[in-house]
Amino acid sequence: MSTSVLDLKTRILSSKARTTIQRADFNIAGDSVEFDTNSKTGRLIGNIKMVITDKSHLTATPSPKE
Repeated sequence: MSTSVLDLKTRILSSKARTTIQRADFNIAGDSVEFDTNSKTGRLIGNIKMVITDKSHLTATPSPKE
């Protein structure tokens, strides 16, 4: 995100630039982004692409029967 705007009244950070969020287990990108600093929630808008790099936590192993 090269440029962004923080609305001081709503505390929402927004950018119209293509934005990528990277973590150890996934990368996700979208055409624009909004992040609410109060609720700590965000949303990517338009042409979303997500790549999951570590899916081990997504597959639950069945617990052994007693």
